[in-house]
Amino acid sequence: MRLFLAVFPPKEYLDYFRDTLRRYAKEKRNLKHTPVDQMHLTVKFIGPRVSLETKDYLVEEFKKREDVFKPIKLHISSVKLGFKMQNIKQKRILMARLRQNDSFNNLVKDTHSVIKELKISDTIYWKQKYSINNHITLSRLKNTATTKNSKEIIKMTEGFKIPNFKPAVINEMYFVESIIQPDFSPIYRKLERIELKGIEEV
Repeated sequence: MRLFLAVFPPKEYLDYFRDTLRRYAKEKRNLKHTPVDQMHLTVKFIGPRVSLETKDYLVEEFKKREDVFKPIKLHISSVKLGFKMQNIKQKRILMARLRQNDSFNNLVKDTHSVIKELKISDTIYWKQKYSINNHITLSRLKNTATTKNSKEIIKMTEGFKIPNFKPAVINEMYFVESIIQPDFSPIYRKLERIELKGIEEV
């Protein structure tokens, strides 16, 4: 299975994301929305072809370490199409960008350390290139969408005001399977819950 670890935003965030996507009704033919209940923030990609035996072993090992993993904060900073360094043709993901914070970065580091320590052959236990582009995917441009469509979506997104949410404290993460459909779009299936029980001010 294609396996990763992720955290899921709280209901008030999901309600906001649902309302945000409704603003793009005129561009519906050019966008494929992520189902609201599948919106997530990836913590660690584990591997593209992980066996069931490896998954079960990882779950067992992660549950033993629940006191190590600390709760995290999520705080939306903006809604954007694509990343800052991408050109207009590369901008394909409509996303909620998240403010950087040490609690999430520490969770990424701690999960990576466990995978590295276990060194299982069908997992990615080496350190992946760190990215500051933490985000939750809201929608993707379809292959048929043009540069003109991208520009229109960017124009629609400008000026979006983010509600004054308090940072959400998240105390659980999940092993998630990514299933690639015939059109190459993913669907996500929660497999196992890991509590974030570590004690730390967040």
